[in-house]
Parts: sequence; C-alpha cells; structure tokens
Amino acid sequence: MGAAVVKEGYLPGSSPFPAPCDEPSGTRAAPRADGKRARHRRLVVGLVDPRPLTCQGIARTLQGCARDLKVLPLTDLGALARQSPDESPDLVLLNTAGSTTEDAVTLAIIDATLAALPGTPVLLLAESERMRDIVAAVERGVRGYIPMSLELHLVVDVLRLVAAGGTFVPAAPVLACLEAAMAARPPRLVPAGATSDLPATPLAGLTSRELAVFEHLRLGKANKMIAHALGMPEGTVKLQVRQIMKKLGAANRTQVALLGDQLMPPETSPDAA
Repeated sequence: MGAAVVKEGYLPGSSPFPAPCDEPSGTRAAPRADGKRARHRRLVVGLVDPRPLTCQGIARTLQGCARDLKVLPLTDLGALARQSPDESPDLVLLNTAGSTTEDAVTLAIIDATLAALPGTPVLLLAESERMRDIVAAVERGVRGYIPMSLELHLVVDVLRLVAAGGTFVPAAPVLACLEAAMAARPPRLVPAGATSDLPATPLAGLTSRELAVFEHLRLGKANKMIAHALGMPEGTVKLQVRQIMKKLGAANRTQVALLGDQLMPPETSPDAA
C-alpha cells in the first residue's frame, strides 16, 4: 500500500495521544517529579459494525496493537448513542462491511453518524479502493478512508492522525487516478493568433466563463459554492463543469483538481505572485 495523502494536521507519530507502551492494562502513566504517576487520556474509538464477529475481532485487534487506544465494539448507532459521557468516542470508525458509497444504505449510515455526533471525526473502513468511492466519502464529510489492505500499524497511525486534526486517504488510488488523467490529456491547443514560439495550453480551449469555474473547481469547491462566488445558477455551473471535464479529458472532478496546478499557466493562476 502506498503512503498516505495527508490533507492537513499532523504526520503519523506526532499526535497528542501517547505512543503504544508495554504497560499491562489501563490508562497509561508517566513518572512525575514527585514520584507519582501522571495519567494520560486514552484515545477512544467507537467501532460501528453490524456484524458482531468482525466488530469484536477488529476492536480487540486494534486495542491489542496499541495500548493507548480504547476501542468500543458497537453493532449499531443506537449503541453509540447509549455510551456514557466518560466513554464518548473521540473518533467513529464505520465498517462498511463490503458495501460502497454507491449504496444508499451506506450513505444513510454516514449521514446519520455525522448528524448524531457533530464535531466528532468519522472514518470509513472499506474494501473498495475506487477513487469515486473515496471522493464520495470525503465530500460527504468523512475524515478518513481506510482500505482493508492497509497494514495494522498504519491503521493505528491513521486513527491518531485524524484525532490530531488531519484527513487521510490512501495514496495509491489517488496516484493511479492522476496517472490516468495525465495519459488521457488531449493534445495541447494553440490559442487563436498565437505564434508557434508561444507555449500551448489545454486551457486555451476553455471559454472565459469555463476558466472562471475551473479556477474554483481546481480548489475543490462544490458546485453550490462556485455558483455563489460567480453569481450564476448552480445548474449552469454543473453544465460548465461537464464541459471542462470533456475538454480536458478528465473522467471526474477529482482529476480536474489534480491536474489544475499543472494545467494552469502561472500568469492565469490565482495563486501566482
């Protein structure tokens, strides 16, 4: 499995939560100047999995791998809501049980979890590594997408990363998506009136309105936000996005965003000095 793509926050290992230790059980403690033991709070993870066998198995495996974790095996959201304040989870890990984000039930569970615990980061444990599933989950508000192919110690690092304020998606599907987009790029177009010694750019095929939408699209903004910023109907933005994808040879919005910095000439980039 490739390295993680970190959107924000801390790198694995720099979390405010303590690293695994060899103490037998309970909350970790560190020696103080007065000789007493200072207690550190454990990272509480609510694992929601409707299948009791996998739910209990994953919970015990994770907790056995890192003693600073406390994993609560929960078979439904109702059990999550019944937890005492002392066991309120810092994170919620949803096991999609083989389904994808194209499944309406899975999307409903994600939405219900986010609504029930506002402010609590939600992660998905999923078998699918398709880019469209990852993008759909992140756009829904999920803070971490953990494929089943990820090694156990890396899963623990991801939990700490998200608890520290970061966002995680697996690198391999993102890189594969970028490579596919680069391979499918259309021939570079020369603007009308340009001389042969001027650099060509695929953006020359975009209209001024499409370029305006593209600048927001490459920053990952949703259609509604783009429509508000440009003062145009959301339906018009959707049409412009489809035209941009067609002209740039991109299969989805994610490919447009990934290609944005490479396709945007320095003189037209909003970030250019």
